[in-house]
Amino acid sequence: MRSHRARQGRTRLRKAPQVSPAAGADLVDLLLVGVEAGLTGELALAQALPFADPSLQQLLSPVSAALALGAGLGTSRARLRQPPAYVGDLLDCLRDAASLGTPLGDRLRETADNLRGRQRRAAEIRARSLPTRLLFPLVLLVLPSFVLLGVVPLVLGVLRATP
Repeated sequence: MRSHRARQGRTRLRKAPQVSPAAGADLVDLLLVGVEAGLTGELALAQALPFADPSLQQLLSPVSAALALGAGLGTSRARLRQPPAYVGDLLDCLRDAASLGTPLGDRLRETADNLRGRQRRAAEIRARSLPTRLLFPLVLLVLPSFVLLGVVPLVLGVLRATP
């Protein structure tokens, strides 16, 4: 058996949580509400994070903690392990607004629209593959049962009726 100290020396690599684009769009909407209420991007993130999807909370909690301690967005973004592309885009929006003074509301709306567009395109791709996936049960299950229950009794009835 391995000792407790031997296990402490090892570090486990955890996978980054899977975050859906819909959850990201909802977080951007929450940020937009905070920004339009007069909060800065960092404060809006701190206020919106408790209401976000749990996977996003898990992903962005190190960023929020670093921001609360006074770190910049560039430094706190480095704490993320392989974030989804849209999370990086969102943090870039917040960083640019903080450093350059660009208006954040319009950019957040654009980011939310882009996320919803990605989600819509992914749903359309899944919907296009649906007829192909439904073909298997149709051909192997429905049509044979139709033949057995509908056509075979008719053929047997015709064969019995002929002398």
